[in-house]
Amino acid sequence: MVMGLSITFSALIIFIGIIMLLRRLFPARQKVDLAREKAAAQKVVNPQTRDTTEEEIAIAITVALAHLYSQELCRSNLGVDLERGHGPWWTVGRLEQLSPDAAQMQGRN
Repeated sequence: MVMGLSITFSALIIFIGIIMLLRRLFPARQKVDLAREKAAAQKVVNPQTRDTTEEEIAIAITVALAHLYSQELCRSNLGVDLERGHGPWWTVGRLEQLSPDAAQMQGRN
């Protein structure tokens, strides 16, 4: 037990040492540098001067088709099917459960 605990703690100490070494080799960036890079990456585009590209048109068509497809899925006949009651498969399965052979099998259990 002592040997297992010592191996576990020594492995943890080694991992802590590696983490500290990596922090010294690769220091964290300053928040100001990250803010500058973020501001440079974002370009302000005036919507009035922007041209509509073919890619944007294709995306708009795709979104419209996806919306129409989702509307079509909502019009399923699930409620009608549920109100019909039990189908032929359920009836056949129930008859097999109620057959005399099935009653004899239940008595054996």
